[in-house]
Amino acid sequence: DVDQALDHYQRALKFAREGNWQQAEGSALSNIGKIYKDVAEFQKALEFYTQALVIFRAIGSPTEAFTLNNIGVAYSDSGEQNKALDYLQQSLPLLRASGDKSSEAYTLLNIGRVYKRLNDNKKALDYYNQALAIQRQTGNRAHEAESLDEIGSVAAADGQYEKALQYHQQAVEIQH
Repeated sequence: DVDQALDHYQRALKFAREGNWQQAEGSALSNIGKIYKDVAEFQKALEFYTQALVIFRAIGSPTEAFTLNNIGVAYSDSGEQNKALDYLQQSLPLLRASGDKSSEAYTLLNIGRVYKRLNDNKKALDYYNQALAIQRQTGNRAHEAESLDEIGSVAAADGQYEKALQYHQQAVEIQH
């Protein structure tokens, strides 16, 4: 239930602020933002994500990279692809510096999705392939299947139906 989840995180936010626990405050704000993003209230999501980002930057939290990614996805879902790219591209070097390969791959996948929405299939494919290589390297099978699906969608959009079918079949094999 959305209202119950919001209430839970609002209480967590209140306690974090009372205790001056900035990491917890940022996390609560980010979680509230995610709830709003999930129900397609993108402006509210962005407000909470932005508040979280300010806190994470102020305390030097590694969570900054995830928040930048979340802001990018919210902008993309709301149709603002150029803003999405800006935030996703800011996230990428932070994730690379942290060595978090799984999150780096997921951000690459998200950047590919933005380029796909911008009808730039060549760039989308480049980012999907980068993500796929890392996902295979790290053994992240669920995200590997997502990348294969996205690559298959690009192939289909380009009229390469046999190739698309091969990628989609690979994704299905991983998921089952």
